[in-house]
Amino acid sequence: MNIFQSLKFKFTIWYLAILGVLLFLLSIGVYFNLAHILHTELDASLQSRASQILNFRDILTIVKEGRFEGDVAEFINIYYYPRDNTKLTHISFRSNDIPVSEELLAQTLAGLKSFNTIDSQTGGHIRVYAVPFSNDMVDSSGKGSVNKMKRPLPERPGPNSRNSNKSGKKSGKAKRGSGKQNPPPRPPNNQKKPAILIIGRSTENIEQTLDGLLHTLLIFIPVTMLFSGAGGLFLARRALQPVDQITRIARDIGESDLSGRITVHTKDELGWLARILNNMIERLEKAFLRQKEFTADASHELRAPLAVIEAESTFMLQRPRSEEDYQRSLELVAQETRHMSNIINQLLMLARGDSNREQVLFQEINLGRFLREFKKDGEVLCRDKELELHLDQVKDLIINGDAMQLKQLFMNLLQNGIRYTDKGGIISVSLRREGDTAVATMSDSGIGIPESALPYVFERFYRVDKARSRSEGGSGLGLAICKLIAENHKGSIEVDSKEGEGSTFFVRLPLA
Repeated sequence: MNIFQSLKFKFTIWYLAILGVLLFLLSIGVYFNLAHILHTELDASLQSRASQILNFRDILTIVKEGRFEGDVAEFINIYYYPRDNTKLTHISFRSNDIPVSEELLAQTLAGLKSFNTIDSQTGGHIRVYAVPFSNDMVDSSGKGSVNKMKRPLPERPGPNSRNSNKSGKKSGKAKRGSGKQNPPPRPPNNQKKPAILIIGRSTENIEQTLDGLLHTLLIFIPVTMLFSGAGGLFLARRALQPVDQITRIARDIGESDLSGRITVHTKDELGWLARILNNMIERLEKAFLRQKEFTADASHELRAPLAVIEAESTFMLQRPRSEEDYQRSLELVAQETRHMSNIINQLLMLARGDSNREQVLFQEINLGRFLREFKKDGEVLCRDKELELHLDQVKDLIINGDAMQLKQLFMNLLQNGIRYTDKGGIISVSLRREGDTAVATMSDSGIGIPESALPYVFERFYRVDKARSRSEGGSGLGLAICKLIAENHKGSIEVDSKEGEGSTFFVRLPLA
């Protein structure tokens, strides 16, 4: 499994896990919210129906004769104390008894209104509302028709009931068994006798609705997970496709070939990452090319003096030579050895500069005075080719720099001017101020540099005239070292030249 497949798999798994949890929580919320709404509406309907019935003047007769529009699933029981009788009796609408417990009757006779859910004889559940009212409302006429409807209360309670009064206190379930129950209280004959209205409705419709919702959710969640998983896999494939492309291209890019680039054109974070990687690969490619060219050029530069030394030594060892021949041969070997030593020292300096290990000892330097002293040493080098070294307008400007490195910078420029200026030519040095920068200028009247070569003169081992430079001892590293020293001093170096008219080098250094 590659990185793309692993990321895609992990993305899909996390997506499905989070989606599953969210769907589960959402389903639970929907289920219980709907159950709460349905039961609340049922309780409100029972309470409203009870208020309507209690507004009748002769409740008992009206309930018995059914002189009101009632729901088929509606149960109505009235418990009351008949005249001159202390035993609680009840009557039900359509002979549909609600199996209530003595505990519920006792609570209601004590003046508590309550909602309860009890088990019906058919196996379902009934939601009931029990409310007390005055016994005088049972039969205001005082006729004996009421006595004909008396039905004694069973000594044992009905099936289990789940009771909760209006104040939020749970009454618990009525106990089954043969244990003896305490009968409802019997008020004295001279006390106003209470009555109970119990109205109930079956919760079958609510249970069917909730069961249907539950079955729908049980089907909806797996199906949604299935389609969402397919969608998440598709999104993961689309979202991580650039990552797969980046991985494949990065795998194909090797040390021997850094020309490949990542072709991701999106404008998101992956596109930004692709551009950053392309820039990094481009820098690495340039670095490898420079290293390759540097190694080849260094090998070529060192091979030439070694070949001269080897050839001269072999020639001198073939047979005995005169003292003059040995002396000439040793001088040639010493010359080539110095040339190799110079190249090696320059390479070491460039290597230390590349790794930021070149130590720069900064101190305040009067650059004007520094150039005036430099002119004295430079005149000695110019004598062999009868060149004139002029010091033009030079101001006293203070900079922070390393005197040894600055001397090497200007000496390399001077040697470069001497090398490419014909006999009797002129080299001029000047110093001026431009804002917060000191600008040192060195001009020569030499052969100049072709315009096509100007961008490359500060590259390592680059020579405009390779044959002439090597014959005069040039290594092609002098101007590269000048650029390194200028950058170490937070400055820069530039060149302006025309072929046949000479060259001018500008060294810009920040003032202290």
